[in-house]
Amino acid sequence: MIYEHLEGVDTSMDDIIVWGSTKAEHDMRLRNVLEATRKANLKLNKEKCQLGAQELTFVGDILSSEGIRPDPQKVSAIENMPRPQCKKDVQRFNGMINYTGKFIPNLSEKMAPLRQLTEKKIEWEWNHEHEKAWRDLKDLLTKEPVLKFYDPMRPIKISSDASQSGLGAVLLQKYGEWQPVAYASRSMTDAETRYAQIEKELLSITYACERFHQFVSKQAISVETDHKPLIALFQKPLNDCPLRIQKMMIKLQRYTLNVMYTPGKLMYTADTLSRAVDPNEPANTKMDEDVRAYVSMVTSALPVAEGKMELIRTETSKDGTLKALRKTIIDGWPSCKQNCSPVIQEYWNCRAELSVVDDVVFKRSKIVIPKSLRGEMLKKI
Repeated sequence: MIYEHLEGVDTSMDDIIVWGSTKAEHDMRLRNVLEATRKANLKLNKEKCQLGAQELTFVGDILSSEGIRPDPQKVSAIENMPRPQCKKDVQRFNGMINYTGKFIPNLSEKMAPLRQLTEKKIEWEWNHEHEKAWRDLKDLLTKEPVLKFYDPMRPIKISSDASQSGLGAVLLQKYGEWQPVAYASRSMTDAETRYAQIEKELLSITYACERFHQFVSKQAISVETDHKPLIALFQKPLNDCPLRIQKMMIKLQRYTLNVMYTPGKLMYTADTLSRAVDPNEPANTKMDEDVRAYVSMVTSALPVAEGKMELIRTETSKDGTLKALRKTIIDGWPSCKQNCSPVIQEYWNCRAELSVVDDVVFKRSKIVIPKSLRGEMLKKI
């Protein structure tokens, strides 16, 4: 509002950009911005100012006298994607291309070598023809007409997914159809690979929002997930959620999210990125540490001595029901109660409240006590 009447000025979140076709024009417009800032009794951070730049990054794009081009960080997940190692990898990649590459001329011809490689009668052998087709198609995903520049006036959507060891996400905007604006992927930390699947799926949303923060922090956004149980979690009070999920939900409170279920077969890009992560994008140890610190803070406040907690952990590993429950929580619940092992069906209705922390099963922030210790615990009540 402070700068909207000024010519040659644009803002995004807490960033301000001033431009001019000549130095004199630039300097005049900059003086106008400084005067408007002074009148509004605001201060600018001198350390973050870039004056007279010939090129700079603004809202995910690099601006220069030569025009606009994407920030390499927006497309690094595609550019650094590992080479397919089997037919399944190629099928996944082809699905992503078919979905996002609708606007690529002669797409069928460009995909022919990779499509033929997935045929049942063809033995797996990756040659220079496949390599060229794969590289060319990746390159097409990182530029027009597939990749779009961010437009603050258009609807925005995140599609995110988690595999067993990776996270993938794509930021999309509505141009008639949804088209990619930025891609992201990373591997999980060792601790994150042991999260329950529902926790991994929420982790992928948290990662996407933080990675695309400059685009999504100031407007309501839709988020696609192929993990239906997540939808119910967003409607629960925070205290009714498992511990790790509580921490991630707290991180997400600064965003306005509309989380919706989309079948996995329609989430080609996020799924492919989560299984072929950018090797140059390190696992986010900070996020992992934040979650672990929160869980540790809550569990350390429980009225349970360390020796007793170790006993609970040991007895949980001997308890047939809790062993089956622990495995199901980590691997993911089936789509219906009847497909559960009979010994854990009693936990079906509270499955979204369960988690595993250090091999102990928790319901929200309470320990699920092994059967062998329940009599002893009841005596202490």
